[in-house]
Amino acid sequence: MSAIDIRFDLSNEAALDFIRKYDFAFARRQLIFDVEALRAVLLGAESAGWSLKRIGDEILAATNLDNRVCEMLAQTETIRAANAAALASYLKAGIERVVWIADSRSCQYCRKLSRKAIPIGKPFLESGPFQARKNGRALLIRESVFSPPLHWDCRCAVSADVV
Repeated sequence: MSAIDIRFDLSNEAALDFIRKYDFAFARRQLIFDVEALRAVLLGAESAGWSLKRIGDEILAATNLDNRVCEMLAQTETIRAANAAALASYLKAGIERVVWIADSRSCQYCRKLSRKAIPIGKPFLESGPFQARKNGRALLIRESVFSPPLHWDCRCAVSADVV
């Protein structure tokens, strides 16, 4: 446990709670599959500390999706749960601002958001087109984005903005 009450073990109750309640709207817009099967896999993964490969294999076994799609679901939805748990921990710890964290492998959209700090509970992006580069292609944001992931296979994170 850290000084601001963030758990770094693999059995984070906030992540488990998020997985239990999340409707997988992002994934459902992209694919047709059994959401409850995905929820069961992610809950098992969080409790057991499975690797991303194991999570992808378990999604593959529970659905009729393509292997690469299962890998992307594993990546995207575990990132989503981890960021939701981080936000819940920050809120509980009294953190007032959060920062979007992207790395060198991130896409143009995530790099544009990198280091953007906002008040906790406010969206990083509102719905509508999001332009990352002048004269570049806009990414259509369907609903407000409160934390990563922004897109499939996104590896971004949210962090506390502490000074």
